[in-house]
Amino acid sequence: MKPDVPISLWADALEQLILGSSIACIDRVRVMAETTSTQDACRAAAAGKPGLLVVADRQTGGRGRLGRVWTHAGELGIAATFALDETLSAPMLAMAGGLGACTAVQQSTSTPVGLRWPNDVVERTDEGNGRKIGGVLVERGGGVALLGVGINVRQTEAVFLPDIKGRAASIAMLGGESTRLEVLFALVRALDRALRMGVEGLAAAWRKQDCLIGLEREFEHDGRRVRGIVMDIDPLGRIVLETKQGLVSLPALTTSLVHGV
Repeated sequence: MKPDVPISLWADALEQLILGSSIACIDRVRVMAETTSTQDACRAAAAGKPGLLVVADRQTGGRGRLGRVWTHAGELGIAATFALDETLSAPMLAMAGGLGACTAVQQSTSTPVGLRWPNDVVERTDEGNGRKIGGVLVERGGGVALLGVGINVRQTEAVFLPDIKGRAASIAMLGGESTRLEVLFALVRALDRALRMGVEGLAAAWRKQDCLIGLEREFEHDGRRVRGIVMDIDPLGRIVLETKQGLVSLPALTTSLVHGV
């Protein structure tokens, strides 16, 4: 595996990327050695102005969707938050983030990857139980929309905590040799392209990466669990399941996949 680029060089490299390309989603960057959460650090540093990218070498208190914990191993993965225009809709931000992360991972490995509802980047398997490589979190605050992206890049199986071993993977574990900076560059470019798409175009692109259609899965909404064959996932609307009692439609934005069942 090629040596990683020291994080002390990331800020200059990212600024050159912005200056030397047509990247529109960010116009400034802040690279930190350590922070509790890039979401919180980005909210504070943006001061209500979109266009900021905050990246941390080590994130000690990262969080995921619906209050879950996001485990980020320092110096092995990417922990980044983009401060974007707060008028962008939550579905558009979630789809763009998921598609951008999936594209960045796929460009870094020959192992097929895809999206598992809502925005987990996973390896593709026939059973739909591929290991998670990355994830996305959308929040709002301080006058901006915050799009957080975490990607496992150089981890080995040994560094993952016991409760996620066998369920998590990294680009390196899938045969990729990219540095973290190369993956971050790919993420910035892919996210910028995704944000330029219309909402309908984004939804169509997201659905092409979906890994769950046709599989039996269990979902949870409003404290109730529903199990069935996934017939359709529309990121803009509903998740449709074929159950023993018939078709069930669940609101996509507030429905979660139940893992391990």
